[in-house]
Amino acid sequence: MLDLVSTLKSEPIPYRIYDVSKLRGREDAYRIRIGGIRLVYHVDWAHHIVDVEYVGPRGKAYKGV
Repeated sequence: MLDLVSTLKSEPIPYRIYDVSKLRGREDAYRIRIGGIRLVYHVDWAHHIVDVEYVGPRGKAYKGV
């Protein structure tokens, strides 16, 4: 998981390395799937910030996000 966070610093949408999808209905929000774990995050392109909103099991990943 630390490799993923390190990768997000230099490549906010690492689709060549991880299973990344854009979340529908949310601007600049993405999810990365690693087995049963989901990482949901938002990219602020203007300020070059990646804000991780959720890391955890798939069943709870999209509730309230």
